[in-house]
Amino acid sequence: MALAKLRQNLPAGLRTRFAPSPTGYLHLGHIASAIFVWGLSDVLKAKVLLRIEDHDRQRCRPEFTRALCEDLEFLGFFQPETELSVQSQHEDRYTAALMRLQEQGLIFACDCSRKDLALRLGKQQATGELRYDGYCRARQLPLSGNALRLQIKAQTQTFLDLHLGPQTQD
Repeated sequence: MALAKLRQNLPAGLRTRFAPSPTGYLHLGHIASAIFVWGLSDVLKAKVLLRIEDHDRQRCRPEFTRALCEDLEFLGFFQPETELSVQSQHEDRYTAALMRLQEQGLIFACDCSRKDLALRLGKQQATGELRYDGYCRARQLPLSGNALRLQIKAQTQTFLDLHLGPQTQD
């Protein structure tokens, strides 16, 4: 009964995703995630998007992508109706989004390593979380060849996580 009520409140065309990074062969962690994702999609009558996260140009290889798809198919997860998306084939989308952020002044370049950050912050903060200190925000480094950071106001951000409920982050 509760499941039927949940389904009523969900939007039509619901999708979930399985997003492995093809830096190696399928492992037990992938399989555990696949069981959860495909199981959830079955319960919610949702479609699964298999999104290949091939951002790491040095470690991702086409043979790992092929092997992941073959293994998922062998295990009964990858079906003909499964949507497939390969991140590296959508660079135009990311470039356009990045240009919009740049035009709005919402990104800046950063050349800080985690080691640099830890040294400036005195290793780790009390929470154990290494938080960026804004060091490069005003340095005006070239965007090309550096990491890019999102410029957000130093304020409390609040959002609704559909699983965890209301969340607040400073």
